[in-house]
Amino acid sequence: MSKQYLRSTKNLYCDYVNGYQVYYSYNTAVGVRFPNNDLYLAENVWSTTTGRHLTWIDGGSKEAKESRIKYNDLLEIFKNKNINKYYY
Repeated sequence: MSKQYLRSTKNLYCDYVNGYQVYYSYNTAVGVRFPNNDLYLAENVWSTTTGRHLTWIDGGSKEAKESRIKYNDLLEIFKNKNINKYYY
């Protein structure tokens, strides 16, 4: 695994897991991009800072925020794709 920082902050990064690009805020996975470029990003159920991270990932437009999914739905994707919800 090799972190790729998306901004100057060390708390927002991505990595590839099983061929999927997984986005992390701190060490919690908050989204995944499939090889076909489909992005699944969780609604913000965390802090203001994580909300900012989500906006940096998807651009934060009204449409982008409306397309975010429930965190439990994202966890189901992770389970089906054998992706851990924590970076380790």
